[in-house]
Amino acid sequence: LTDFRVESQGDTSLPNLISFDFDPKTINTATSSQQLSFTAHLTDDLSGLGCDDNIFMCGVGQAYFRSPSGQQNAHISFSSRDLVSGNDLDGVYASKLTLPKYSEQGTWTLESFSIQDRVGNDKRLSRGEMAVLGFPTDFQVESEGDTSPPNLIGFDFDPKIINTATSSQQILFTA
Repeated sequence: LTDFRVESQGDTSLPNLISFDFDPKTINTATSSQQLSFTAHLTDDLSGLGCDDNIFMCGVGQAYFRSPSGQQNAHISFSSRDLVSGNDLDGVYASKLTLPKYSEQGTWTLESFSIQDRVGNDKRLSRGEMAVLGFPTDFQVESEGDTSPPNLIGFDFDPKIINTATSSQQILFTA
């Protein structure tokens, strides 16, 4: 036999985002890294938010932001340990996002927000959908802003040929 049958009520409903906010809306990363504090009120109807021990990814919700040039990104994650009130069916979560010193200056915009329940029902909201719901979708970074990518001046490895027939071998990489 190759089939099996699951007898259960079954959770096929998507989780919901009730509220979402962060503070401050402007940070200055010219002299040091800075934090933004995020809160989200999330609900689910049956299985609950979070994960069981046998599930690899334990995220409850995530928000993804992109810098003005699109070269830098940041994301905030909410997990079961970020629950500050309520429970996994109706709870408020709080987490922090740290942007490093010299993060790109300008308006960082929300790309998407996603929520996942214990059985994998995944709700994704675009920037536009978040704005229609009245949630903030951007923050300002004041800084000199480092937008230049690092440079690779040289790259090599040695040896160029190895034989792993009888034992493990090491390759030395230099960059």
